Amino acid sequence: MTPGQCRAARILLGRTQAELTKRAGMSRPSVIRFERGDRVADRTGENLYRSLEEAGIRYEDDWGVCYGGKRKVRKRATSKKVPAGHAVGPR
Repeated sequence: MTPGQCRAARILLGRTQAELTKRAGMSRPSVIRFERGDRVADRTGENLYRSLEEAGIRYEDDWGVCYGGKRKVRKRATSKKVPAGHAVGPR
């Protein structure tokens, strides 16, 4: 996971850095350093990845292939079904 993916996932969930640190069980300075792209321990990225994934973030690559290491970050779909003919997403 890249620093940008971490920020995007956190924002998709509507969480602050403070909320993410609490749920990931780590210090806020560690999250700040990770999101800035500074060098951090490997376990920092792993803990953040796992915490975001457990909160509903899904990591995908384009069409099943990872081009240049870039991955999409999406919020996992809910189980709600949308009635036929209804729009989904922002209007």
